[in-house]
Amino acid sequence: MEAADPIRERRGHTLELVGAAGGTQAYHPAKSLWLTLQDLQVVQQLEPAGGDAQSTLSTYIHGTASFDDCRLSIIGESENSTRTVQVSFAAREINTADGQGLREWQEELGIALSDIPLGTARLGYNRSDREMQEPDQWWASCLVPASSLQALSEGVADGRLAAVKVGLCLRGAYISEQVVADSPGESCVCLRPGKSGNTMESPEIADGYVVHLSLDLTKVSLRGLEQNESAHHGLALQEQLNLTEADAVSVLVEKLGTLVASLKWLAALVALLVVVFAFKNR
Repeated sequence: MEAADPIRERRGHTLELVGAAGGTQAYHPAKSLWLTLQDLQVVQQLEPAGGDAQSTLSTYIHGTASFDDCRLSIIGESENSTRTVQVSFAAREINTADGQGLREWQEELGIALSDIPLGTARLGYNRSDREMQEPDQWWASCLVPASSLQALSEGVADGRLAAVKVGLCLRGAYISEQVVADSPGESCVCLRPGKSGNTMESPEIADGYVVHLSLDLTKVSLRGLEQNESAHHGLALQEQLNLTEADAVSVLVEKLGTLVASLKWLAALVALLVVVFAFKNR
């Protein structure tokens, strides 16, 4: 006989965990989750295409992210919590169904916001696999339009990204005010355990939408630009003065050359006249 599921579903997408002593703990749908991204890198991968089509080079962004003001856990496993996840970005265009799905979910949650989907997202947890020697891993996967991925990859490649903020609205992510042992005072965002009742199974994946994506680029000093521009103008002016002086010297040399040539012709004429007068006086 299978043990009863300790998780009960209540109205408004709320879950209730029944403890061994009969106490209950409520978990409400998380309306929004905020992450700060770190240690991003651009990864390009050659992927095969079906049929006779040529392989394509796809771009991904990999890194880590920290959840703001909350920790991640699994319902019934409060001792297993973290604020850090492995994050990845890939390209996918938004369609009409995405916008409709976000509106319907926010209406069910009673959120009166004018958010539009900027991408789709998933949040999950993989338990360790001893055979594959893989540790436990929290992960978040985001699919955003190609233009957004290009801006993000260019910022990473140029080293100009100062900060990246991401906001998510997910189904299947629940928040509780339960006290986290290693971080009291912080709320806990949880995933629902697998429904099979096997505690070794990974929890259910939360899926939804990216509703916020901001890229803060490094600041540029205007004073530095002004100094560079002033130095450039000064250099240009000096070069102009140098050219002017060179032109003046060139003109003077040319005039001196003409004068010398004229004097030579005059000396030759005087010598000729002297010879003529000498013959006449003989």
